[in-house]
Amino acid sequence: MSASSAAALLSALEATWPAAETLERDGWRLRRGAGGGRRVSAATALSGGADIGAAETAMADWGQTPLFQLRPGDDALDAALAARGYLAADPTEIFTADPARLLDDKPETVRIIRGPTRIALIDEIWAKGGVGPTRLAVMDRAPEPKTYIVARLGDRPAAVAFVAVAGGIAMIHAVE
Repeated sequence: MSASSAAALLSALEATWPAAETLERDGWRLRRGAGGGRRVSAATALSGGADIGAAETAMADWGQTPLFQLRPGDDALDAALAARGYLAADPTEIFTADPARLLDDKPETVRIIRGPTRIALIDEIWAKGGVGPTRLAVMDRAPEPKTYIVARLGDRPAAVAFVAVAGGIAMIHAVE
């Protein structure tokens, strides 16, 4: 994957699962997650050599445990964080597919119901999977276009997900 493609995906990821607050300071993009997850609570270096201590202090001022998100090319930052005792946690997996692969002649085995607002069934399934009010608030913050999906097998719900679009890229979040 090219660096520009990776950058576009990461930008869409950030836009479709937004932090409650974002601040750029001292060479960092700082995110206040408000309980919406680790990725929306992590600092990202905007430039090489950004002062880790400044980011730690800013996150502590928000009442957050310092957490850093590494991007492609952040090898020096990775080493500096490891030297300070940080360990890797919760890597983000991004899978891509050509949308044409979704359009084939195969018979449907799953039916999809989608809509612009959540219904109680979706919230119930997410709640059982640990997706609660703070993560629902992240979905509420995400800009349009976005949709909520229920997949069903027969008459039974089989899965739920949230989808939002940024920069022409659809991101699927909160799959349960």
